[in-house]
Amino acid sequence: MELERGERALHYHAFSVMPLVVLAEIAASRGEDFYGLSNGALHRLIGLTAAGLVEPATFERIAGGRQTLTPSSAGAAWLPLYRARFPDRLASLPLAMRTSDRLLGGDVQLLQRRLQVPPAVR
Repeated sequence: MELERGERALHYHAFSVMPLVVLAEIAASRGEDFYGLSNGALHRLIGLTAAGLVEPATFERIAGGRQTLTPSSAGAAWLPLYRARFPDRLASLPLAMRTSDRLLGGDVQLLQRRLQVPPAVR
C-alpha cells in the first residue's frame, strides 16, 4: 500500500521500518522472533527500504515517480539496531545513519543496551 504513495513511497517505507525494528528488538529480548514472522517479511521490508535509501531509483521504478526522501534525510536510527543483531545483512550497503531519532525516543543504542540486560537483573 505504501507504494501507492508515489513520490513519498520510500519515505513511508523508511518511516514504517523504525517502529517495526524496535518492536522486533523488544520481542527478541523476550525470546520472540518477530523478524521471522511471515517467512521473514520484516527482513524483506528492511532489505527493500535499505536498497531504496542507497539507490532511490529502486523505488522510482516500482512506485512510478521520483522519490522525495534522500539517505541524508531518512533519519533511520533503526539501522544500528538491525546491524547489531544481523551483522551480515545489509553489510554490503553503504548506509550510515544516526543512532538517535526523536520518534524513537532518542538514542536507540540506549534501548539496545537496556534490552541486553539479563532478565534477572531487571
